[in-house]
Amino acid sequence: MTLTTPPLLLAIEAEFPELVGLARTTVRLHPRRGEPGADESSMGGPLLWPVEEPWPVCSATDEHDKPVPMVSVLQVFARDVPELPFPAGTDVFQLLWCPTLHELYRPEPLFRWRSAASVRERSPGLPAPEPDGWVYDDFLPRPCVLNPERVREFPGELELDDDLVERVDAWAEPQGWHYSSHLGAAPGTKAGGWAQWHNGPFYPECVCGTPMTHLLSIASWEHDALSWRRWVPLEETGADRPHGAYPDASLAQEPSGVIVGRTGVMYLLTCTVCAHRPIVMDIQ
Repeated sequence: MTLTTPPLLLAIEAEFPELVGLARTTVRLHPRRGEPGADESSMGGPLLWPVEEPWPVCSATDEHDKPVPMVSVLQVFARDVPELPFPAGTDVFQLLWCPTLHELYRPEPLFRWRSAASVRERSPGLPAPEPDGWVYDDFLPRPCVLNPERVREFPGELELDDDLVERVDAWAEPQGWHYSSHLGAAPGTKAGGWAQWHNGPFYPECVCGTPMTHLLSIASWEHDALSWRRWVPLEETGADRPHGAYPDASLAQEPSGVIVGRTGVMYLLTCTVCAHRPIVMDIQ
């Protein structure tokens, strides 16, 4: 499936030279419901997992009657998103998490960088647990295929001076646009580029002393009632924007059914200096 973000029709850099040089390319992953296989990039699909490696269970199970198996959240192959900083000898990134409620309304994550060629015999994994008093349906992703698309974006408003954002809004709002919703960082589940922070930028220092950078965002929503005019793909709304009606596109807005941090975003950050690419998480 090809999904195309509408082009930005405002000459924002010509009007505001402070933004020149700040644009980055993000890879919008565009998860959409489907039936991915273990050899495909996916959200909530089966993982390429070696049979000799035990399927992980949650290590924080003191309050549960029995260990809770981790569930598949995201698998990305280098052939689909080569922009990810894969460690040498790897070509698959995998994210799993415990689907029970942990601190700050978040699931407990687990990360793997893996070589696809090293998986000689695949494990079928474990079925996702059924929702109950401990397992949250919001943390059980529905299987989605990914449709990567490269998009040029600017920093989120919380990365910029308030004065600049106010001046951009004063210029753009008469034309029906707003910086935080339409002109800055892309919302949704994506790789690289700028994070669309909700509370403020978070770039922790790695143990090597290097500030970490945005690796991936796992979003509860791909867009909202304001941002859809800029970020819903043309193939899903037609070409009559920006003044068309809000599309009936619930599966495009919440394709995986995942909700983290009370309709927030899980941000994964990594160090591109350390060879093993350590990862830290923040939810806002």
